[in-house]
Amino acid sequence: LAWNTNPRYKQMGLEDAGSQFRLGTAVQLLLALEYARSTVVPLLTSPFCAIHGEHDYAIPISSLDHLEKHAKTPMEDRAVHRIKGGYHDLFADPCAEQTVSLIVKFIEDRIARMKQATLESDSSTSVKAGETRFGLKKEGSEPTVVETFDEWVDENRDEAED
Repeated sequence: LAWNTNPRYKQMGLEDAGSQFRLGTAVQLLLALEYARSTVVPLLTSPFCAIHGEHDYAIPISSLDHLEKHAKTPMEDRAVHRIKGGYHDLFADPCAEQTVSLIVKFIEDRIARMKQATLESDSSTSVKAGETRFGLKKEGSEPTVVETFDEWVDENRDEAED
């Protein structure tokens, strides 16, 4: 493949990227893809960011189309990108910066949406001064983080079980 001749790949130790698959690896990959298509994707409700190289030689771009069509994740919780000229290892391709930027943007957008939802939730419920709810403590007019979500779950487990 032409992109493997780039001197930067050799410097990074990636000159063997794009090597041919062995038969056993290919068979296992096909089995895993079929399992994902038939079982995992139709049950997917989690937010996701999918980035796929249009010239990926390992996983057909039709897999991305299938994910878009069959996942149950709400549209606002998805980020789907096709990278022109991208192959399978997008972090080693010339489009690596673009790939990282798309991932960072997805994470930043998710954090912003979670913060907004937390603030809206806090303003729509009556939280008394000093009360802790979902990792937030109302002090004055602004909620402040006082614990991690896992700590909150552990501390409030008995209430949830009642």
